[in-house]
Amino acid sequence: MDLGEKTDRIDSDSNHKVGALIKDITTDVSTLVRKEIELAKAEVSQIVREKLVAVGLFVVGGVVAVLILPFALLTLMEVLAIWLQRWAAALIVTLMMIAGGGLLFVIGAKKIKGKTLPEETIESIKEDLAWAKNRKP
Repeated sequence: MDLGEKTDRIDSDSNHKVGALIKDITTDVSTLVRKEIELAKAEVSQIVREKLVAVGLFVVGGVVAVLILPFALLTLMEVLAIWLQRWAAALIVTLMMIAGGGLLFVIGAKKIKGKTLPEETIESIKEDLAWAKNRKP
């Protein structure tokens, strides 16, 4: 076997080894990406479960607070009735509730009248479209 044949065989073996390495790297990268996606899905699922439990607790707490509110108002009325006549204490508690509800209504109405469109996103899309028009070949 002469030197040329040996060199050709070495080159052939090297090309085969390089090809196998590239195939292995591609497979490993594909596996890594797939595993990272699985990990991300698992993490997101865990976070969603935790948030759903938190929302459930929040809702139950809100329901309990709503159910307690009449008793708290009645207690406030009875405390005021120590110094005032019962009707006056009831009137004061009722006026406090009307004022509080009205204030919350006004604040909510102002917030609804605020920003209604995603202005930053619209502006960004306009910039992207302008850029794309200028990029046309």
